[in-house]
Amino acid sequence: MQAPKRKRPPRIPLSPEQVAEIVWRKQEKENRQQALFRASQIYKVCNLFNIIAAFVYFELLLSYFFVTNNSTLAINQCTVHYGDTYQNGIRQISSLALNNTYDIRIYDYIKAPEVNSVFEIGKDFILQRDLVCRLPGSDHRYSVINSEPVLFLSFFVLVLVFILTCYNQNQKSYPLKVMTLINTLSLLAFILL
Repeated sequence: MQAPKRKRPPRIPLSPEQVAEIVWRKQEKENRQQALFRASQIYKVCNLFNIIAAFVYFELLLSYFFVTNNSTLAINQCTVHYGDTYQNGIRQISSLALNNTYDIRIYDYIKAPEVNSVFEIGKDFILQRDLVCRLPGSDHRYSVINSEPVLFLSFFVLVLVFILTCYNQNQKSYPLKVMTLINTLSLLAFILL
């Protein structure tokens, strides 16, 4: 039997100088493409939009924890959902439904508000979302249940945008467009829901 013939000649490895030149050319090409992308209008618009979106998320979180735009409303109807425990003869209130509009998470030992008393709803300044409620006779601010998903999504997307920006992913085309898409969908959800 004869040994099989080689169909092609053996591969000759590149010299270290040739490898260095290929790597240098690829880096130069990538640097040119990034410079062209940074000079483009889409880069500037997307980064500006992402900064504005991060500001909105940050404002929502600050409004929830610190300062809100308060409006005073009267209680026309109050549905109380009680918890299982008592303290000092007062049963724990788990949640309230005020005026069939606001669901408030309480988990506190307070007296149920009376009809025709007033309460305050705290909103953020930009999107005017209902975030917190202050009941009559209480110094605590309670969370509006409908605002909790908005706050969670704000925190999550704000952290995501911050991490991607720290790793300079906002200077590359694909991650920048993904960040812009996530911010667009989040803000649309905040506005429409």
